[in-house]
Amino acid sequence: MRVEKKLTLGERNVTVKELTVAEVRAWMESEQRREEKGDLLRDMLIDGVSFADMARMSDLSIEEMEQLLPSELQQLADACAEANRVFFNLCARVAPLRAPAPPISQGT
Repeated sequence: MRVEKKLTLGERNVTVKELTVAEVRAWMESEQRREEKGDLLRDMLIDGVSFADMARMSDLSIEEMEQLLPSELQQLADACAEANRVFFNLCARVAPLRAPAPPISQGT
């Protein structure tokens, strides 16, 4: 059974859902594309999760998120992480593999 979290942000009732493996695969593929043309504020305002990620896991649109306070966005991010703990852990393990390799120093 899919995990769902209900929370109230401002006057809006929000549902956060657990993603399926197929949804996570699509999420990870979209992450690669997003890195090429991202929006810095939407991608980095909340540590570890972008607006696009939270939209995928909740019934809020990105435009609706932009009307929230940072503290409300943090509550949403926390609910997303709680409902999708396994997948957030996977992303944490994959992140170092995707980081650019340090340059090889040439001895002189």
